[in-house]
Amino acid sequence: SFYGIFPKAKKTLFPLILLFVLTAALLFFFRPRTFDLSQAHTLVIQSGTTGEKVEITNSQKIARIADQFVSLRFYRKTKAHSAGWSYSLSWYDAQGNEQGSLTILSPGEVLWKDHYYTVRGGVVDTGLLEEWMETN
Repeated sequence: SFYGIFPKAKKTLFPLILLFVLTAALLFFFRPRTFDLSQAHTLVIQSGTTGEKVEITNSQKIARIADQFVSLRFYRKTKAHSAGWSYSLSWYDAQGNEQGSLTILSPGEVLWKDHYYTVRGGVVDTGLLEEWMETN
């Protein structure tokens, strides 16, 4: 057997495998996320202040927010620095199936699938979302 020929291999192999698994898990946990809204047909924005919802179907407006999100990177973190939330964003395909959603806590923080993320590479343009809430 392999371990009969190399008796110390068992003792050195296990820590190496454990180190590899732990490193892979950490890299997976802390990898940056992106959100692809480019295929969205409808965008629903909800205000965290008023609860009001606005549905956006204008393809130019959707492309504008999709372009912004593709340039941002979202890094998972353990807790939020923001209290409350600014906007909820959900996007749907042409058949009305939800493709994704997230909650914008602040221009620099989001909540997605019960996990907090910090924004790098810019910030979420909450001013643009506010403008759309007022004009639609």
